[in-house]
Amino acid sequence: MSLNPVWFVPPSLEEQIFSADIIVRAYLVSVTPTAKTVASDEEGSADTYRATQELRFKIHEYLKGEGFDQIVVLVGDDDTCPTAAQAQQEADISVRYRNTTWDGRESVLFLRTPRVSPESDGAHAGEEAGDPDSEMTAFFVRSNPFESPWDYSVDTLSRAWLPAWDAADAVNPSQLESPSSSGAGLAFITDGSASPLPVIALTDLRTKIADMEAELEAGKGIEGYLACIKEKIKRERVYRANGPWNPSRFEKSVTSGSGSLTEIYRETSDHGVHAYYKEEMYHNFWLSGPDAEVFKFVIIDDDSDPYNGYKGMLVTTRPLPSGTYYFRDNIQHYKYIPCDFKPDNAYDAWTVTVTAPAGTVHEAFFDPVTLTGIGVGADTTANGELSPASFTIGDADSALQSLTWQGGSVVLTLSPYASLAGNAIDFIELDGSVSLTLSVDAATVDSAAGTLTWSVATQPWHDGDLLMLRIRNATVPAQNPVPTVEPTVEPTIVPTAEPTAIPTPEPTVNVSTG
Repeated sequence: MSLNPVWFVPPSLEEQIFSADIIVRAYLVSVTPTAKTVASDEEGSADTYRATQELRFKIHEYLKGEGFDQIVVLVGDDDTCPTAAQAQQEADISVRYRNTTWDGRESVLFLRTPRVSPESDGAHAGEEAGDPDSEMTAFFVRSNPFESPWDYSVDTLSRAWLPAWDAADAVNPSQLESPSSSGAGLAFITDGSASPLPVIALTDLRTKIADMEAELEAGKGIEGYLACIKEKIKRERVYRANGPWNPSRFEKSVTSGSGSLTEIYRETSDHGVHAYYKEEMYHNFWLSGPDAEVFKFVIIDDDSDPYNGYKGMLVTTRPLPSGTYYFRDNIQHYKYIPCDFKPDNAYDAWTVTVTAPAGTVHEAFFDPVTLTGIGVGADTTANGELSPASFTIGDADSALQSLTWQGGSVVLTLSPYASLAGNAIDFIELDGSVSLTLSVDAATVDSAAGTLTWSVATQPWHDGDLLMLRIRNATVPAQNPVPTVEPTVEPTIVPTAEPTAIPTPEPTVNVSTG
């Protein structure tokens, strides 16, 4: 059996706070070895006995939960003995050789009350409750299934016993018996194996507990919220156990000008960026990074039941000019959705190379608007500019300043002015089709203004269209790629939404030249 590395990483204070039923300021009064009876679950089988230490504490303050002024903490091994005498002998030995380093100090204890089921997290079969009229029985929070329960202290992975850091706390028994109610100035050691000793002030610990309770209170009534917080807190330990995040990296390529919904990647039952899902609910997927807006992740399912399997696909959202694009493919497990926890190490890194066809001089994507005499900005960020704007023709570097629709004419402005004779300009629609081609040789040239003007029969675009422009050698035929993804391929289901189909590309707008 392989061991989970998380078991060998101490929990954070937040995880200890979440896992504890009660958290108290207390000091140790006595330790008593005893043999506890473990009743047999099988009819006819004899009872067994567990060697146990009874640690009795006087309570100064309940930081979480409530109870009596004394608590008996039972510490015992998972193994049992066939006789009470043998269990008692082992208990005597364990008390004689136990760790006494942190005795005589006020401490903060992270405790659980007995569970009804022996299989419950942190409980032992046959654990017994104390006298409900005088004291409370509890157990230390246990974070590691292989950790010996005899060694609970600040030196263990659980760190469920945090002693006061000032040695002066140990030399005045009356101070321990009658501490100040506020505990002002107190701090507690969080790791006895480190040097110098790390501590947390009692005021800061109170704040952490209050913040946790406020977070849990905020999710009351939300189904799955408590489990979501638990998973989120444990995830922090996973980060520390596995070291720095090294995302999977993928490289794909596509032809420039390919229509929207062009497939970049499709998961299969054998492999995939997240493999093949079979879950109780749909996960949440989203893209981030510098070029995330030109790609999207869609969920593919042939029914509305995620438990029988579904997969995902990465597609483009529009035709892409040549270049290199970067984005991240993020996943939020469905268990993290109720508390909206988005792990920052749950993503894959993608590099998509877009290559232009032979004969291409320049490509740019823009968002045209039907405004007379006003330049059209790239992605509506700056009127009069297209992006990317710079390109080289011959020995000169040229930049597209604007592309406008002016009174029945298409006007292309370049700076510095450079002749594009022998080239053609294609306007590419969202579905990858070429809706309009203008020959540079047919344009009216104004070298002083740096413009090329074509008269057209109708405007080449409608308000809200997204178009790509390609300047190419006129001797090379216009490319009119067919979208890779058929709109009727498979229904997609968007997380937290009703099933929807992959959207059908908008119809092509054909324009005749004058």
